[in-house]
Amino acid sequence: MGAVRMTRGGCSVSFHNLYSADATNQNSQKLKCLFGYFEALRQSTVNSLVSFYRNVAPKMIVYRGDAFMSVQIETYLKDSSDQPIGLMDKRFENSLEIGCKYTYVDFANALIGGGVLGRGMVQEEILFLEHPECIVARCLCAKMAPSEAIIIKGARHWNYGHGYSSSYQYDGSSAQDPVPCDNRGFLMRTFICIDAQYFGNSKLKPNQYKSAAIYRELKKVGSRFWLIFCQAYAGFSSVGVTEEIVTGNWGCGVFGGDPMLKACIQILAANRAKRKALHFCCYTDDKLFEELNKLAQYLTSTRVSEAAYLKALLLQGAACVTNKGTFSISSGFIPILQQSNFNHRVVAAVEYDRTTQVRFKSTVGAFAALTNAGVTRPLDQIKYLNQLLCGCQDFGNLDHLITTDGICEIGMSVALQYAKNYTGFLKTDIPVVPQFCPLEVTMSHTQCMTLLALMSIGAVVPYSPPMPSVDFSKLYGNGLASVKVEKLKCIFHAFANCPPTTRENSLVIFKRSVASVRRFRQSVEVFQLNIFAYNRNDRGETIGMDNPIFENRSSNQYFHVDFANKVLGGGVLGNGAVQEEIDFVEHPDCIVARCFMLPMHDHEAIIIEGARKTCLHTGYGTSFKFKADIRSDPVLMRDGLVNRVMVCMDAVDFSNNKIQQYARGAIKRELIKAYTGFSTHSLPKNAVTGNWGCGAFGGDPVLKAVIQILAASLAYLNSIHYCCFGDNQLHNDLLLLSSNLKSHTVTIGDFYEAIVTTANL
Repeated sequence: MGAVRMTRGGCSVSFHNLYSADATNQNSQKLKCLFGYFEALRQSTVNSLVSFYRNVAPKMIVYRGDAFMSVQIETYLKDSSDQPIGLMDKRFENSLEIGCKYTYVDFANALIGGGVLGRGMVQEEILFLEHPECIVARCLCAKMAPSEAIIIKGARHWNYGHGYSSSYQYDGSSAQDPVPCDNRGFLMRTFICIDAQYFGNSKLKPNQYKSAAIYRELKKVGSRFWLIFCQAYAGFSSVGVTEEIVTGNWGCGVFGGDPMLKACIQILAANRAKRKALHFCCYTDDKLFEELNKLAQYLTSTRVSEAAYLKALLLQGAACVTNKGTFSISSGFIPILQQSNFNHRVVAAVEYDRTTQVRFKSTVGAFAALTNAGVTRPLDQIKYLNQLLCGCQDFGNLDHLITTDGICEIGMSVALQYAKNYTGFLKTDIPVVPQFCPLEVTMSHTQCMTLLALMSIGAVVPYSPPMPSVDFSKLYGNGLASVKVEKLKCIFHAFANCPPTTRENSLVIFKRSVASVRRFRQSVEVFQLNIFAYNRNDRGETIGMDNPIFENRSSNQYFHVDFANKVLGGGVLGNGAVQEEIDFVEHPDCIVARCFMLPMHDHEAIIIEGARKTCLHTGYGTSFKFKADIRSDPVLMRDGLVNRVMVCMDAVDFSNNKIQQYARGAIKRELIKAYTGFSTHSLPKNAVTGNWGCGAFGGDPVLKAVIQILAASLAYLNSIHYCCFGDNQLHNDLLLLSSNLKSHTVTIGDFYEAIVTTANL
């Protein structure tokens, strides 16, 4: 590297200090590692890829009660987040071997590599010497800013040694790395390089407990761990970062950091990213191990929000400054957490006007009139309120419902309880989410049922067009139809089984995902990858031909695609009873999204996480019927959410001109739409889908299948399970395609051009 010129703001890139006459034993061990690498490289036949990239933590947008404003991440956490912090798996161990299951934190210097080519032989220098390909980052990466991190993916483990600092000894090199490569050519190993602040002397050490220092460290780990709400970063975490993070005493050696404080900071950051697990290496520090396990037990047994956790972190830090002490978990941090109390707020990623919010008609006068009129039967109360609030006069389907199912009148009574006390359940405004606004709205299950109850009595004020209908008037009347009766049965049975006194109250998240078209183009044009790259496990499972329905897949491993109308829910409150409408009446939490989610643009998808399934059905279309209640959703909880994810994405209606779907522009539109849904941050990496837009919309099932396979590859999904719904010809065609893709190296670019070329024939 003596022939490489150091760039301005870069690191030293020559071996001069290692070659010098006053070389120490450390330097000789480093040289053994470096030249051992070259010898092993000469013997190796593997030529894998290594990538280096810099990530910058963005600003967030916070809803303050009067407007959405641009603020720093720490302000969002301090004032807004109520995501529980106790359910992420936290494991504390003495050491872990580096393998492909985890993503590892490099306790880095701001100048990447630290003293790897000079003095220094601690964690970062040892890691770089044993993975020498990391060293070339010094040629590429300038000094890290406080809100930046550098990610290295694919570095091979060439050298082995033992010891630490001056005791480190080189043991040898090997061309055989046990970690496999993925199908894109990257070794399945990722390092997150984050530098810590220096508190290495007695005057600086107390400064680490001040809020400014804590915020800085949060932003630093957050620049890779953080859950990014802006859709421009939606696909960010999908590129090579595993669900489990391995870290330890970051910045706690010569930099003088407090291990307990640094551990608490990293737990918060990993939780915000919805990581499956954080492995913290205590390096035989028994006291640290004991304290962190106490914290883990407390967080697991209580619902502590991220905002409350951060506030406790800051208060305990302030106490350390005042008392000139060190950070304590059991005697300081946990007692402060026990006193925490925070309210939930809504987070957006663009500036947004508060005036666009869901509005309700005054129900006080309507319920008073109901009482004065002496109306007592729930069925009659529902009718009376709808006549007053939305002018509905036809209730033929509602009357027919009561004659066939008496339980529904119990459900009506429960719905009235929710509606009458809605101000107690809906304590904050609900924003209307327009197009191009990647806004996330989190509601409790009780709040969803309350909003659904207000829709059932016509109390929700419809937003100006093109907002979908938000009342039940078309279900109640507008012509007697058995499908409408069955849908009402699903909804009121859900109310009957979930009165306001129900204790368990999970969360439901609704978010609009907006694709960056520029990012999509780069994905197609730059990454010439193998079409089966997204399937890293069992290629035979890539197209799940044997799956007749969605529900036989474990929901904590798969997301399923809702073949949506651009007006979310489609005909759920009208005549429709196909895939989307059936999904929504079986998961009635989804229906309330019609109150605040405006129709989707071509570059958007809507994600619904945590909706409960309340019933089963039989039939499809005109044969649809309610079958039975589900009183306890069998899907496990995660972070306060039912572990179920729906990706709602609308297809183009080609029913009037089926030939149009084969045009390049039409294919590209559907590809961008599918990519937008599949690439959303934090989704499971396995999709369950089927004949999207192929029913009333006239789509070609084979074309839609290959478009979704391509989108899954672009989004780095692990697998896509395609349901053929009894279509044997489609089943055979896709099996043939699967066989050919496995036996040939087909790039994404080639596959895309093949789709377009074949479609134009």
